Amino acid sequence: MSTSWDADQERLPQMISSEDVAERQRLADLKQFRKYLVDTGTVQCLVKMYKHSAKHEMRIDNPSLVTQFLAGYTDGNPDAEEIQTLQRENATLEEYNAVMESQVKDLQHQIARQKRRNLGRGIWRRLCPDSEADVSLDELFIRLCGNEVEPSTGEVLVDLLRPQTYKDIDLVTATRVSEEDFIAIVGDMESQRHVSWLEELFARLQDSESGEAPYQRELMQAIIDSDLLPHDTFLLADAVELDENLVAFLEVVAAGRKDKGGKLSHTSARYCHKHFHDIAIGVGRDAKACHLGDPMPMHEVSKRIHALLAPNLFEECAVCRAWPFSSFPDCTRKQAEQLGCRSECMRKVAKEVA
Repeated sequence: MSTSWDADQERLPQMISSEDVAERQRLADLKQFRKYLVDTGTVQCLVKMYKHSAKHEMRIDNPSLVTQFLAGYTDGNPDAEEIQTLQRENATLEEYNAVMESQVKDLQHQIARQKRRNLGRGIWRRLCPDSEADVSLDELFIRLCGNEVEPSTGEVLVDLLRPQTYKDIDLVTATRVSEEDFIAIVGDMESQRHVSWLEELFARLQDSESGEAPYQRELMQAIIDSDLLPHDTFLLADAVELDENLVAFLEVVAAGRKDKGGKLSHTSARYCHKHFHDIAIGVGRDAKACHLGDPMPMHEVSKRIHALLAPNLFEECAVCRAWPFSSFPDCTRKQAEQLGCRSECMRKVAKEVA
């Protein structure tokens, strides 16, 4: 019995150890992997990469060498052409998306600006219920803040609270803002804080009684509560302040439209005459003294006045028509250059004022 068992056992193949099985499998996998590398062109790719690194790479330890090379390697890849096509399409779509996003932003900006313009139109119609074509800056301030006379002083105390650019009554009376300019100025106010205040102003105008300035009651109450009446009104400017958003709005309107270089219209004939006289006094000589021959030379007075006045203040002057040399035959170009400020023109203004 045992002899038969031993004979059968001898006929069986010798048992292979687990280590040998694992090694055979590893060799088979390695052979299959090598075949895969050859079939897919990977070996050729690696050879070219080594050639590339030997020829072009100065930094042997470049960590991005493999990825940089493989990113542009297409030899032997049957899908390379399709990949390039898809990459081009993707780049085109990304560029198109960028253009569309830009157009969306532009449209959003235009919509927001149109909303602000509509808001400005609504504010104008309530500030100017009689459909005036334009108003002066002085009228604008009055329609916002009022001009109520305080009984104990007999004065319009709100005028003491005017912003700096609104304190020159002659200037703000002469400077006018049209409905078109007003709407454009409001349309250009992009700050959300200013837009919120404009919406609040519009609501105030809707709630105000006909003909009453939206800030009149508030300011008059603040003036009364200051306890400075009737003798210490000179301290009101420090004790009572206008809403900072209201001041900012008034300043922006006074600055004018951005697309017109910040210019508003002036009633220039009265403005030029009046301010020539005032500024001549400011430099130590009134207009009559200039005309009669004061010890200060006329050209010196002209230079000082020219230094104090912004160039655009005389652009539409009814006397000198923007100071053209040809307007006054007795004031030649040479004389004007010598005097520095067209003093003959100044002298003609001085004669009219005197």
